[in-house]
Amino acid sequence: IPQLEAFAGQWLDLGGGATLSVLHPPRDGLPAADEDDSSLVLKVSLGDAAFLLTADIAADGEAYLLSNDADLLHAPVLKVAHHGSRASTSTAFLAAVEPLTAVISVGEDNPYVHPSPQTLDRLGSRPVFRTDLHGDV
Repeated sequence: IPQLEAFAGQWLDLGGGATLSVLHPPRDGLPAADEDDSSLVLKVSLGDAAFLLTADIAADGEAYLLSNDADLLHAPVLKVAHHGSRASTSTAFLAAVEPLTAVISVGEDNPYVHPSPQTLDRLGSRPVFRTDLHGDV
């Protein structure tokens, strides 16, 4: 299987009008204390539909995206970062993304007690689909 190095600014035409855009990390890397903040952030778009896939970024990764690419973050569906840890999905990040629906990939009875109550509170009244409660999403 061929491997590609992905970095912000790249995109792929998926056919049928769908695109996959790489929003993060930057080509020159990100000086981060935590390698999770250098995780790959992707946006899949088709017309008005878009999914923002945030991998394991936390506060520093979100802050970088807000400072550099806030105008690209809007997406009706957000895959919540880092399994819904309290260090992700800040109020400012949610304001930029404006998700209508959230998806959290998290294991049942995980030792980290993800997703955090704080993250769920920040998501507010949005529908949230969790793999520990809803299975495959």
